[in-house]
Amino acid sequence: MNDLKIKTAFGSIFFISLGAIVWWQSLNLSVMGAVFPRVVSITMMLTSVLIILRMLLSKAPLWSEATREKPKNIWRGILLVMTIGIWLMLFRPLGMILSSILAFAVLMLIAEQDELRPLRTTLILIGGAIGIFAVTLAMTEVLMIPVPKGILS
Repeated sequence: MNDLKIKTAFGSIFFISLGAIVWWQSLNLSVMGAVFPRVVSITMMLTSVLIILRMLLSKAPLWSEATREKPKNIWRGILLVMTIGIWLMLFRPLGMILSSILAFAVLMLIAEQDELRPLRTTLILIGGAIGIFAVTLAMTEVLMIPVPKGILS
């Protein structure tokens, strides 16, 4: 087992443990208050298990050589943190949906390391917007969590 697989396994075990701790902590919450932490903990644990299974069952490398050889860019990390900060500041005035879609688009452009292809970029943006709408709908209609509507109200 190479060094990357060992790090991946430890990371996955860490997130499985963290998910179990979050679940255990949610036992002290009300029924409705426990829904969000339990959903997050289950998602975190299942994703970690899937990563471990993929690592053990697949012969393919975890990362391609092309990805591994790219130089690290400190400015990309700084821009990501700045974008998240600006998103948080615009969350209330613009509302959850609009600010999240804008932040998603900017984060995608910053994080994208390959050449931007119009069709791929459009599909990613549409998928992200659908995901944001779905999360917002779940939060407001299922979990009854009020979210800022901003200029869309």
